[in-house]
Amino acid sequence: MSLNDTMFKQPLALAPRAVLFDLDDTLYPERQYVFSGFQAVAAHIQRVYGLLVFNDLVQIYLAGERANVFGATLEKHFGNVEEAVLKKVLHVFWTHTPKIQLYEDARICMALLFSRAIKVGVITTGRGGIQQKKIAALELEPLLDGIIYTDDLLNDAEPGQPNADAFHILALQLEVELSELCFVGDNPLTDFAIPRRLGVKTVRIRRPGGEFSEAQPPALGFQADRVIESLTDLPRLFLPANSPKS
Repeated sequence: MSLNDTMFKQPLALAPRAVLFDLDDTLYPERQYVFSGFQAVAAHIQRVYGLLVFNDLVQIYLAGERANVFGATLEKHFGNVEEAVLKKVLHVFWTHTPKIQLYEDARICMALLFSRAIKVGVITTGRGGIQQKKIAALELEPLLDGIIYTDDLLNDAEPGQPNADAFHILALQLEVELSELCFVGDNPLTDFAIPRRLGVKTVRIRRPGGEFSEAQPPALGFQADRVIESLTDLPRLFLPANSPKS
C-alpha cells in the first residue's frame, strides 16, 4: 500500500454509534482563528504604539511563517524587540475572544448525523482554556454529546496528538465500544495513528487549500481509512443502522 492517501469512496463497513471530530481545520478554518487573533494583536499595538500592523502579520503568515510571526513583525518596526513586549503580544493573541464560524459542511454533516441518532463528540488538542474559547465562539457545546481537551489529561504523553485515553473516556461517556466509533481529522501527521491502534475507524477531511491538505502520512499506520473533501460526504461512508458488517 502506498503511504499517500487516496480518495476512497467505498463504505467503511461501519454503522457507527458515535462520530468524534478533531476541531481545528476540521470543523472550522483555523486560519480564521489566527486572523481573529491578529486583529486583537493589531488593535493592542495600535492602541499602545500607534502602529498599524495587521497587514504585516497576515503577509508574514501567508508567506509561510508560523513560529515567529509576531517577532518578525515587531522587528520590522522596532528593530530589537524586548522579551516583555513579545510576551504581552502573545498573551493578547492566546487570550482573545475569537471570531470564528463552523464550516458550512460541518453544520450539514452534524445535522445528518443527528437525524440518524448518531452521537457526536469532539477530541481537541491544545491548551484547554484556549480550545474552550473556540468551542464557545462556535456555539458547539449544546450540539455535542461529549468533549475532551487532550492537553488537560494528566498523562498526555503525546501533546498535539489525540490521546488514547480521550477515546476510552468518550467511549465510556457515550456508552459505546471503541469499534463503534469513527474519528474525523485533517492532519495525517498526528491525527490517525492512535485511533487506528485502538481499532477506531478514521476519516480524513482533505479540503483544497487546507493547512495540511498536501501533507502525506509519514509511515504505514498514519493514514486514515478513508479520505473525503467535504464533511457532507461523511454519512455516505456509513452503513445503515443494523446493517450486517463485512
